[in-house]
Amino acid sequence: MIINIQFVVVMATLLMTVLPVCADYKAGMKAYQNEDYVTALKYFEEDGSAEALDKVGTIYNNGLGVAKDEKEAAKWIRKAAEQGYDVAQHKLGDMYYYGHGVAPDKAEAAKWYRKAAEQGFSIAQYKLGDMYKKGSGVNLDLNEAAVWLLKSAEQGQVRGQFDIGMMYASGKGEKKDLAEAAKWFRKAAEQGHTRALYAIGYMYLKGEGVKMDKAEAVKYLRKAAEQGHGRAQMELKKLGE
Repeated sequence: MIINIQFVVVMATLLMTVLPVCADYKAGMKAYQNEDYVTALKYFEEDGSAEALDKVGTIYNNGLGVAKDEKEAAKWIRKAAEQGYDVAQHKLGDMYYYGHGVAPDKAEAAKWYRKAAEQGFSIAQYKLGDMYKKGSGVNLDLNEAAVWLLKSAEQGQVRGQFDIGMMYASGKGEKKDLAEAAKWFRKAAEQGHTRALYAIGYMYLKGEGVKMDKAEAVKYLRKAAEQGHGRAQMELKKLGE
């Protein structure tokens, strides 16, 4: 049997470089879970993977075992984001949006939200859609807003579900379709969204996009009213409920 010495040396070198990285991250997570953040920090910095770099940023951002330092947090989170880690890309978007650790920059926020959104990160999809809806950091574009809001809604983001429902109800960004609006309002209402509870309740009350159904209307309006929605409370009063 002929052994390729060069191949064996290469494989051994690869194992020596890969295994410690894996071990560093696991050791870092163990220390992190045990609230030994100083030790965790050391392991995560040595690991160098995107997940580990993001953890370093989290430690600095929350002041876990070290002085809280948002600028240092942003530095490490950026490194993770540049490796393509969607969680870090979304965090960096937030940092630019709110000006935490970096100068506020809505256009830069949109850039990083987009990177995460394109990987299917649902909250980033919602935030990018919302920015297009408001013209914040990007040019106002309701059609583009609808694209991203729908993607987030389909993944269960409640605010995305309500907002895409509003677009179908108003015909802005989407072709007006009250049945589709009702579908998305109902999905958001099932997650307890106050305005969606009112919207679907009102649609049942008026028979808009759904078959008129007073019992269903009262059910949803009451839930909205219990959350302090004034117009829902008024509708219930009119109905004698």
